[in-house]
Amino acid sequence: MKDVVTDEELNVFKIHGLYMAHAVLEDEEGLEYANGLYLYQPTRFCETFWVVFSKLAQLNNYCFHQLVSSHSHLSELKSQRDEAKNQRWPSAEELDYYDEQIPGWENNVDVIAKANAIVLLCSFAEWALKTISKELTSEVPRKTSRDLSDIEHLLQHIKENAGLALPDQDLELSIIHSFRTIRNAFAHGNWQELGQQLAVLRLRDCFEAVSSLVMEIEIAAWESKWAETT
Repeated sequence: MKDVVTDEELNVFKIHGLYMAHAVLEDEEGLEYANGLYLYQPTRFCETFWVVFSKLAQLNNYCFHQLVSSHSHLSELKSQRDEAKNQRWPSAEELDYYDEQIPGWENNVDVIAKANAIVLLCSFAEWALKTISKELTSEVPRKTSRDLSDIEHLLQHIKENAGLALPDQDLELSIIHSFRTIRNAFAHGNWQELGQQLAVLRLRDCFEAVSSLVMEIEIAAWESKWAETT
């Protein structure tokens, strides 16, 4: 745990629920301020699953720091504008500069940085399922049906061909399914639609959904015939 935590880091945790993977921030009395305990850590060793969860933690930390950086820059711009306004003879040119810059950075914080995290997480989820599919079934199947997303296709293949007894994953899949619509809106420049979609998603829930999905596969794998050969 770091000795110094910035206001922007706590702000990102309050808004998005994100924090450094597996870390817990407490005050001197043990009261918890923030945590990154929403990401699962394997307890049994399989290189494939350890790499997948390590990469998820890496992505989480990257997205967290990107958000902190964006929030920090926006806060700095607002502080500088306040200082400029409070001068005895405010510069109209300087105030115009901040009035132009701040709305853009507010959009960066509310939309761009958050959408970027979702797009990366969507790509990660597909990569993770491909990696796990190769571990459990020795292949990564090609999708032949347009009725299923890539993630649903890979998950169905793992269920059917790895012989896993998986629990109901409707909640996780519902959250993960939203990734694709956000990725499409982001890619095609549908900014109004993108903003509406992002407004109802909390990044912590998104990372937790991917973590839970892979965790359930890992637990089921250890209870399958695959475990006998590992």
